[in-house]
Amino acid sequence: MRRLPQLGLIATAIVLAAGCLSAAVPCGRDGGPCSWIVRGSDPRLALQAVEVTIAVFTVGWVVRFLLVVRQTNSVIGQLPRRGLPRWLQGRADDAGVARLVCFESPARLAFCAGLISPTVYLSTGALNRLDRAELGAVLHHEAHHASGYEPLRRLVIGSMADVLCFIPLVKWLADHRREAAELRADDAAVRVVGRTATAGALLAMTPGAAGFAAFSDCAELRARRLLGEDEDIPRYPSLQMVFTSAAALMFAVSVANCLTDMAHLVR
Repeated sequence: MRRLPQLGLIATAIVLAAGCLSAAVPCGRDGGPCSWIVRGSDPRLALQAVEVTIAVFTVGWVVRFLLVVRQTNSVIGQLPRRGLPRWLQGRADDAGVARLVCFESPARLAFCAGLISPTVYLSTGALNRLDRAELGAVLHHEAHHASGYEPLRRLVIGSMADVLCFIPLVKWLADHRREAAELRADDAAVRVVGRTATAGALLAMTPGAAGFAAFSDCAELRARRLLGEDEDIPRYPSLQMVFTSAAALMFAVSVANCLTDMAHLVR
């Protein structure tokens, strides 16, 4: 099968086509509605276009943030709670978990949720499956997430990546930061219970709890690292990703400039 054209080439073609079209089709006072890309004739219109772009995406980010918060609260509110055994509360205190909730589920799940008061949630399936050392690994891992307000950080950056989905660099940064946070939490667990128990807990847990700071997140990457293999995490984005992101951002501002210029004509 023939490979599809590279995304960067497609984005470049779109931007060039938009620039040529804006220069050729005079629908603004100074020529094409996006003529500032070609001639830069009116910096004020360019500045207004940037402001409009920022305002639109800020509103989109806030809406996406609130929608995810509502969905998360709905899911957590439906969890069947179970009373916390005294011994488990003691283990949580030793691990530095300030708030722990146990819920009924055969799935082996553990995750951290809550924006202002991060809480660790642990399923009965995980509680019945993990041994003492593995349970300690899970609690220390999630305690690290809670102490660093990882649910809030992940929601802020993840919502931004969702809104700016056409800019691959933002998605890369969100994924890179999430992976780094999981590795740091693993390091916190390894320092206390060791590498073997942390790896065992990771293998025992059920993948899932999408949208949360779940213990099973980035499992393959973390397993390779715990086994001593190369992390294989790109430290920097590729040049193609940076170029594509810049082209996409330029196109978004170009569209905003067209709308701004049309608004001036209407008035």
